[in-house]
Amino acid sequence: MLRLAPVVDGIALPSDPFTPSAPAISANVPILIGSNKDEMTLFTAAEPWFGKLTDAELEQRAKQMAGAKAESLLAAFRKLHPDYSPTYLMSQVMTATTMFAGSVTLAERKAAQKAAPVYMYYLVWDTPVANGLFKAPHTLDIPFMFDNVDKARVLVGPGPEPEALARQMSDAWLAFARNGSPNTKSLPDWPAYTAERRATMLFDVSSRVVEDPNAEVRKILQG
Repeated sequence: MLRLAPVVDGIALPSDPFTPSAPAISANVPILIGSNKDEMTLFTAAEPWFGKLTDAELEQRAKQMAGAKAESLLAAFRKLHPDYSPTYLMSQVMTATTMFAGSVTLAERKAAQKAAPVYMYYLVWDTPVANGLFKAPHTLDIPFMFDNVDKARVLVGPGPEPEALARQMSDAWLAFARNGSPNTKSLPDWPAYTAERRATMLFDVSSRVVEDPNAEVRKILQG
């Protein structure tokens, strides 16, 4: 299997930088991290099963990915997204066990240093392209961060909503680059992430801060 990730070789990369804790060398460097609601649709939309998955197939695939936690995860996602088909529920399992879980782990370990802050975001806006096929997929946040939606209409779709998101996200990223905090007049107050509050900016046309979004999913993954 092709591994598209850094490899710990004991020389160039002596250890995983965030295992078992955040690196001391960058303790005073703020971090901005997050994920998108439906990351894995971008990677699975071309699969033969996409859009055709049955409940039985969903349960089988979820067990292959999440093991004993699969049943609890599916129950949690059915509550979070009662309108999601088995295909999109499978995407949720794949997204949660990879990008969402990884972001939470990194944020927790950074916050535990009690040095520089870490800020968490979660993109929940669904792109309308392909009749909403992808929902909020991997890379959807990039045109908003760089405020170049007019060059990415194939991904973000038409209309003013992508422009509104671009104003909010690009303002936050510029503010973070300048002074280590993503707080800006374009958004509500964005507190740093801590294990106690887990403040997370949910990016949407009207963005908002939520404490511990997907809390049940997080607890299952960490259990």
